[in-house]
Amino acid sequence: MKGMNDLLDALGYSQNNFNVIKLIFIFWVVTAGFSLVLSIGQITGFFEELWIMITHTVSWGVWIFWQSIVFPHRFHKNKELDRTVAYGKSFYFDILPGVAFGISLMLRPFSYGLFSEMDVPLSPILLVLSIAMMTCSLVVLFYSFRALGISGASFLTEFSKTKSSWITIGIYSHIRHPIFLAGMIGSLGISLLFFNDYMLLLILINIGVLPIYAKSEDLRLSNIFGKEFEKYSSQTGAFLPKFNLIFRKND
Repeated sequence: MKGMNDLLDALGYSQNNFNVIKLIFIFWVVTAGFSLVLSIGQITGFFEELWIMITHTVSWGVWIFWQSIVFPHRFHKNKELDRTVAYGKSFYFDILPGVAFGISLMLRPFSYGLFSEMDVPLSPILLVLSIAMMTCSLVVLFYSFRALGISGASFLTEFSKTKSSWITIGIYSHIRHPIFLAGMIGSLGISLLFFNDYMLLLILINIGVLPIYAKSEDLRLSNIFGKEFEKYSSQTGAFLPKFNLIFRKND
């Protein structure tokens, strides 16, 4: 996987398959743990559906607070340390739990459907749409990681002493946040498998996070990369390409 060896080096691990598997295992265990915590009220029957939606909204608010305020603050504080020490602290205290928590929120439609006692017949149309969206999500993820690599997706590039142009290659030459977009497309695809009124509300909450995330992440990256990112931002869309610029280039 592109950039995996750079990530292992930054964390002080040897470059071997065991450490790759260990990192992946830790990441998904943490993600599954957050998913379980988010579902406790539903599993125990303590929360009614309305409170499940409220806690989901609040959880996104907590994540946005971490992503827009806590993480940037700690990032600038840790950058004063040695690069390896700085990234190690950020990875275990911010990046790993922060990314895992965000993914668990995107996967909330799956855990909600899994732990719900719903007897809703799945229509062939919804099944086809669900498969199409999840496939689309995987394709976007593939091209995102192909361009960015594991190290870039793990924020390692941001700890470089020199400003990088990684954000302008591949799919990133058209949209700024394809990984987050892929997660939301996949989330929508999963929701169609367990579709009901509350699932619709759940996915609407997820979709509502998109513009908030885009604004806060653009601000965070602008503070790191400065005018380079601001220029890049003016030439790309957050989640959809700026087709007028694409057509203008082709003229």
